[in-house]
Amino acid sequence: MHGRFYLKVSFLLIFFSFMIIIILHNINNQIHPNSNIIVPQLRVNTSHDIKIVTIVNNQNTENYKVAISTIKCYAAYFKYDYILINTNGIKGLYEECNQKDYMYRRHCFLARYMEDNFKDGDMILVLDADIGIINPSYVLEQFMPRNNEEIIFYERIFNHEIMAGSFFLRNSDYTRKFLLNWANYDSKHPKSFDGRDNVGLHYFLLDYIPDEFKRKKKTCYKLWERSKNWKDCSVFVACLKYIINHASSYEKLLVGDDYYTLDNGRIKILKKGSQKVWVRDVWLTDSLWSRNDFMLHGLKQDTIGYFGFGSWHLPIKFEEFDLNSCHSVNYINNWVYYKKYFTTNRRVRSLLNETITQTRKLYQEELKKSGILNY
Repeated sequence: MHGRFYLKVSFLLIFFSFMIIIILHNINNQIHPNSNIIVPQLRVNTSHDIKIVTIVNNQNTENYKVAISTIKCYAAYFKYDYILINTNGIKGLYEECNQKDYMYRRHCFLARYMEDNFKDGDMILVLDADIGIINPSYVLEQFMPRNNEEIIFYERIFNHEIMAGSFFLRNSDYTRKFLLNWANYDSKHPKSFDGRDNVGLHYFLLDYIPDEFKRKKKTCYKLWERSKNWKDCSVFVACLKYIINHASSYEKLLVGDDYYTLDNGRIKILKKGSQKVWVRDVWLTDSLWSRNDFMLHGLKQDTIGYFGFGSWHLPIKFEEFDLNSCHSVNYINNWVYYKKYFTTNRRVRSLLNETITQTRKLYQEELKKSGILNY
């Protein structure tokens, strides 16, 4: 008697548990109509040729298939040229680019490729392979360099760095020399934990500030020489950012609420949280996104649901992505969104501001640790 009762109870518990799992699965995988999010646009200003360039050193890009597919589709619809360069796929490609570290060498490749394949004045958006489009409602003309701006960088949100993996530049003698000089810093960094081109970029940028602000850079360089890990690099970058910030405020006309510039406005750096930045890290908001988002960084297949730094969840139903539909207005049908990851602009901004506040606090702490304030 009791055995039958417990058997029925067990069966009911299993049944209800199963139903709850199904309900939760359906809720978590509800689709949000993309027509409520995407506002298809046309390129109004087509006076500039805009290229999107991604550089890799391996023919196998499977780890970036979501990111690359979204970029390809977006570029096809808006008629931007998308160039995926495999530096190992072309025999004898720019043999003068002999930097030991590929992360530096890629900037040399880019400079030479720009010179050989693009016209002066063409606009080039450089993207790491793990950057993809989440909301294809934006056009690149909104973000490209203007007036005398030659290259635009942006500050990352979660640390002190200026992002090395994506920037917007004009094809010119100035930017090609800039890239080559950046690449050559591969032979100028100390034999320590150097942080590769991400960290090296900041020391290189000191070449573009007035001489009176360069006197303190030796203090920072000593930190770089002793660096053993990313925490040490963070203190070093904080030290350099202190110098760069002071140099950029030297001419107040070249500083705005959400940007600062170097070299008389030729190099523009967008501040944390600027609405003019085209991309941010996906994991900063646990994969939540809103209408204000355009591109997301960190879209690697091997970190989906990963327990560690850079973990993210796929916010689109990628198995329905069809590159054949990208040349018509039907391109928007490729962006099929999971409802649970779409949220309000206010919520995303709140989450990002929390990180910005924490990073600014860390910046002040690491400035003191660097010793730069004592000089």
